[in-house]
Amino acid sequence: MRKEKNTKESISEPNENL
Repeated sequence: MRKEKNTKESISEPNENL
């Protein structure tokens, strides 16, 4: 997955948060 949208996707997908 992309790290650019990680900040916004982390809210919807905490899976990428870590």
